[in-house]
Amino acid sequence: MASVYDRFLKQRLSRRRLLAGAGGAAMGTAGLVLLGCGDGGGNGGNGGNGGVTPIAGTPTEASLPRSGGTLTFGSTTSTVFGVDPQTEIALGLLIFPRVYGYLIHQNPRDDTVFFDQAANLETPTESEYIFTIRDDVRYQAVTFPDQPDVGARNVEARDVVATIRRLLANPLVSLPKTLFTEILEEPEARDPRTVYMQTRMPYVYTFEGLGSIFSVIIPEELTDLNVVENLNFGGVGSGPYIVESVNGQEEIRIRKNPDYFRKPVPYVDNMVFRVIPDTGTIEANFRSQAIDAFSPSDALQAERVAQFTSGGHEAIVTESPNLAYVSFGMDVTQPPFNNIKAREAISLAIDREELIEKITFGTGAILGPVNQHLRDGFWALPEDELRRAYGMDLPKEERLQKARDLMIEAGVEGANIELKYPQLTNISAAAVLVQQQLQAVGFQVSLVGESLILWFIQTLRQGNFHATLHAHLPYETPNIPTRYFHSKGVPSTESWHHYANPDVDALIERHWGEFDENVRRATLLELQRLILAEHGPMLNLYTGKNRAAYWSYLKDWKRELPGSMQQYVYDNWLDT
Repeated sequence: MASVYDRFLKQRLSRRRLLAGAGGAAMGTAGLVLLGCGDGGGNGGNGGNGGVTPIAGTPTEASLPRSGGTLTFGSTTSTVFGVDPQTEIALGLLIFPRVYGYLIHQNPRDDTVFFDQAANLETPTESEYIFTIRDDVRYQAVTFPDQPDVGARNVEARDVVATIRRLLANPLVSLPKTLFTEILEEPEARDPRTVYMQTRMPYVYTFEGLGSIFSVIIPEELTDLNVVENLNFGGVGSGPYIVESVNGQEEIRIRKNPDYFRKPVPYVDNMVFRVIPDTGTIEANFRSQAIDAFSPSDALQAERVAQFTSGGHEAIVTESPNLAYVSFGMDVTQPPFNNIKAREAISLAIDREELIEKITFGTGAILGPVNQHLRDGFWALPEDELRRAYGMDLPKEERLQKARDLMIEAGVEGANIELKYPQLTNISAAAVLVQQQLQAVGFQVSLVGESLILWFIQTLRQGNFHATLHAHLPYETPNIPTRYFHSKGVPSTESWHHYANPDVDALIERHWGEFDENVRRATLLELQRLILAEHGPMLNLYTGKNRAAYWSYLKDWKRELPGSMQQYVYDNWLDT
C-alpha cells in the first residue's frame, strides 16, 4: 500500500511541464513586481497563489515573437548587496534568476515540480533524491575581475555540491538553512552529471528548498569565499542572460547569452534595471517610455497610469493579491515586550484598519501568522477569528481602553518604545501611523529610520532593535512565515526577536513532516492560534495588492503565473 509520502510525491511530480523546458520559458515581468513599490510594504511580489486582474487594457499578443531590443524596468528600490544569488534580498532578486541556472523550480500554487537544468529525478525512497543534469548546458563565456576563468564548460554535479557548501559557509545568507543544516546529508557528485542527495527525515519543504529562487547553480571555481568573496558585481552563470554592468544604486544591465541551451529564447537582447527612488519621477519616465515597466506604488498611481497611451500603445496595469506584508517585531527580552499583557496592549492599540485605509488606500487586508493570500487562504486562520484576536470586533474606544487597562496591569504605563524601520516610502508612512496609535494609549514612541541595507544587516539580522517595522518578502509557503516564531529563527541559528517557546517549536517542526495537506493544515492552524495567544514576538499588521504596469508592446508576459515562476519566463519580446 502506498504511503502518504508516495502519494504526495506522485502528486507533485505528475505534471512536469518542464520536461521539454517549459519555460523555455521566460522571465517574465515579475520583473515588474519591483521591490519597494507594493502596498505590502516595500517588497512587492506577485500574489503567487491568487488571480491576476487586469485594471485596464487588453494587450493583443502576436503569434510570432521578434528578437532584439532593450527592455527597461524601473524600480524605486536599489539592491541591498548586489547580484550575489545567495545573499541579495532586494532589486537583485529580479536579476540573478536570469543569470544563473537551477536544477528545478516549484510552482507554489500546486507544488508541481518543473525541470530547469535537471534532465531527470529519481526518488528510490522517501529520503533519496537523484538528479541527472542535462548534457547540453554550459556556463557563459565571460570572465569578471578578480574571479577565476570558468571556461565556458558544462555544468556538472560538482557545481551543485560546491554551491550548497558555499551557502552553508556564507555568513550573509538570510534564507532558512534548515534543509541544508538539519535535514539534508552532504550531497554527493556520483559522476559529472549525477547528484545524489539524502534527507535525514521526510521534509515537506525539500523541493521548495532545492528549487527556491536562491538555489542557483554556481560554478565550483567561484564558490570558495576565500577566493571569491562575493558575486555582487558579476558572476558566471548558465542562464539566459550575462551580467554586463552593476551599479546597484543606479542601474544594472544584463545582455543575452548567445549560447543559452534553450534557443531561440531569450528574445530580448538587453535588459536594464534602473533605480528611480521618487515615485513621481518613475511615473514620468514610464509615461515617456524611457522605462517600459514598473510597479505603481499604490492604487491611485495605478489608476492614473492605466489611462496612459502613447504612439499607438496603451499602458497595461494589472493587480493581484500580495504575499508581501508588514509586521511589528519586538525584542521580547526587553521591557515592555517581556510582558505578555504589554504585547497584547500593543496589538490592541495598533489600528490595522487605519493602516489599510491610509497606506493601501483601502485595498489591503489583515493577516495572521500566515498570509490569507497564500494558497487562497488554505493555510491561514479565518478572517473573523483574526478580527476577534486583534480586538477589531470592539468599538474603537472600548478597544483602546482595554489596551490601557492591560498596560496598567502590566505596569508599563508611559513605557518608552524605540521603533526602527527601513526607509521605504510606505513603511515610513506606516511607522508614523503606528507611532501615533501607540502614543494614543500612553506609550512614548521614538522613530529611527534607516537605509534598507543598514536596517537589514545591522538591525534585523543582528537582532539589534527594541522594536522594528518589518517589510517582508512575498513568501510562497508557510515555511518562512512560521520560522520567524521558532527559537532558531529564520536563519536556523537564533531568533532575531530573542523568542523561544518549546510548544511553538514543536508544532512548527511537526508540520515539516506532515505530507497529508489536511493534517498539516490542522497543525498550522493550531500553531497560529498559539502564536496569537502569545501576542508576539511579531505582530503581523497588513498585506496589500501587487500592481504592475507595462506598455502593450511588451508581449508574452505570462501574467497568469505565480510570482516566483514569472522569474523564469524568458520568452517575452518587444513588438516595437
